[in-house]
Amino acid sequence: MPVFWGAWISCNPTHNKDLLKCSWDGASNDQVSRAAFMNREFTGPDDLGLLSLKDLHVFEDGKEQNIVRTEKLNRFNEVVGDNLGAHVEAALLPTAIWSTSDVDAAPSEYSKLCCGYYQISYSPSDPTEGNCHSIQITGPHASKLLYRKQYCFVTHSTADLLKGAPEDKKLEGYLAAGKQGNIHPGMQASVFIGAAGNARVDVDVELPFEQVKSKDLKDWAQPVDVLILAYGKDGRVFARHSELVPADKDLASNPILSLDWASISFTFVRYDAQIELPPGEYKLGFAYSHGPDFGIAVVPLAVDNYDGSQFSISSIALCKRVRGAGEKPVAKEFVPLAAGSNEYTPAGDTDFRNGDMLMAYFELYDPVSGQPQQGFHLNYTVQIRNQQTGAVVLQKAENGDSWIIPGNSTIPIAVDLELSQLNLAPGKYHFEIQASDSMGRNTPSRTAEFWIE
Repeated sequence: MPVFWGAWISCNPTHNKDLLKCSWDGASNDQVSRAAFMNREFTGPDDLGLLSLKDLHVFEDGKEQNIVRTEKLNRFNEVVGDNLGAHVEAALLPTAIWSTSDVDAAPSEYSKLCCGYYQISYSPSDPTEGNCHSIQITGPHASKLLYRKQYCFVTHSTADLLKGAPEDKKLEGYLAAGKQGNIHPGMQASVFIGAAGNARVDVDVELPFEQVKSKDLKDWAQPVDVLILAYGKDGRVFARHSELVPADKDLASNPILSLDWASISFTFVRYDAQIELPPGEYKLGFAYSHGPDFGIAVVPLAVDNYDGSQFSISSIALCKRVRGAGEKPVAKEFVPLAAGSNEYTPAGDTDFRNGDMLMAYFELYDPVSGQPQQGFHLNYTVQIRNQQTGAVVLQKAENGDSWIIPGNSTIPIAVDLELSQLNLAPGKYHFEIQASDSMGRNTPSRTAEFWIE
C-alpha cells in the first residue's frame, strides 16, 4: 500500500491510487492555536476559525483540488492512565504504539494536550510511483495556512515504511556492526499464538529519557527512525518492521515553548510493536536513531510450533504497568494483553526494585477449555529462583479455573507480586511458570529473567 507520513499530517494514497487521504492535527501548524495548545486551552479545530469543514481548501502543487469528503477520525494519540501515571500514546502504524513519559496528572486533565484529527480525501492528479507533490491545506482566510508539506507515492507495507530508504540502510548497519551507540534501549520480546501457522511477537522497548530527550528545540527538526529485524540461524531476515516519527519543524521553531516541558510532553520513551513469525529460532534486533544519536538492542527468540491440539503455554511477559481493560488501543490492529478486568503492558526494562509491583502476563492454550467438561480444573505453579545462588525464593501453586473464558481455548492469566513482601537481594532472578490440568496434562515450563537493583 502506498504510504507517506508527514509531520503531524499523513497523506495516504489508497490501494488503487485513485484517492489521496490527507489527515491533519488541527493544532500543530498554526501559531495562534499553538499558543492556546501550549496553555492547555486547545479544544479542537474550532480554534482555527473553522465553522465548518467546508471552509477547508486543498492545493496540490499550487492547484486547488476537488475535495471528495472530509471526516473526523479517532485521534492518532490518546492520553491514558495506569498505575504509574498519565502519558500520551500515539500510533502512526496499525501495529505499533509510541508512549511519552508519565506525568503526575489525571488523564482527564492531561488529555487537553491532544488535538482534533481530521482527514481530507481527494483524487490525486498524478499517482505515479516515485513522484512527489506539495500539499497545502488552508482555512477560511487566505492568510490562514494550516499545513504545507510534501508527499510521495511509494509502495511500502504499512508496517515497514523505511524499507529501501537511506535511513533503513543506516539502521541495518548499526545492527550488523553490533556496536552500541550513546542510547541504550531495554527490550523484552514475548511470543503468543497468532494467525494460522504464525506466532504474534510483542516487542517492547524502553528508551532512557535522559538519553533520548532533546537537548535543544531544534532536535525536533530531525525524524526518529526505528527498525526491528528477526534473523534466522542462517542470517536470513524473516520479519521486518520499520517506521519514523516525522520531523516537526513547527515545534522546533516555536518561540513560546519551554524545552523542559516539551521534552516531557513530546519525547517518546517507549515503543511497543507486534510482528508475526513462523516457528523457529531467531535473533531479534531493534535499532533506533535520532540525528547523530542511536542505539540497538538484541535478544534471542524461540517460536514454538503449535497446531492447536496441544495444551501449551505462551511466553511470560514481565510487566510494570497495568490499567483497566476495555478501551481499544490507539493502534487499530494492536492486540492488548488483557486478563480479567485489567490490561498489562510488558516492560522493556526488566530491572525492578524491591518496592515495585512485578506482574507477569501469560496465556494458556487448551482446546479442552473451549469445550467445558464437568470436573475440569486448571492449575499453575509459580517459582522465582536466584540465578547466582540457586535458592528458590518463591514457589506457589494457584488454581486457574477463574481465568477460563467459556468457549475460548485461549486462557489469559496474570500474576501480581509485591516485591517488598519477598525482600529479594540484589541480583538476577528466574521467573518460571508451568501449568497442568485435571486430565493429567502439563505444559512446558516457561521462564523469564529479571534483575533486582
